[in-house]
Amino acid sequence: MQPKTLTGYKIAQMANKILEMEGLAMIKPQMVYNYIKNNLIPTNGPNGTVIDTDATKWIVKYVNAKKARQSQS
Repeated sequence: MQPKTLTGYKIAQMANKILEMEGLAMIKPQMVYNYIKNNLIPTNGPNGTVIDTDATKWIVKYVNAKKARQSQS
């Protein structure tokens, strides 16, 4: 069975739902595509795509980092 893959746009949508609930600034899809291009979000899927589990891990890490930065200010 093929793993479920996500586009940068879909990853941004998922992250923005959580960021909005937390009262944090949202991320633009272009930034997510840059993170993918720079391999900050792993591309372990077929043909260099992002699988859903890797995207979820990155979203959790990103939101936690944003929350930590906000609490420091």
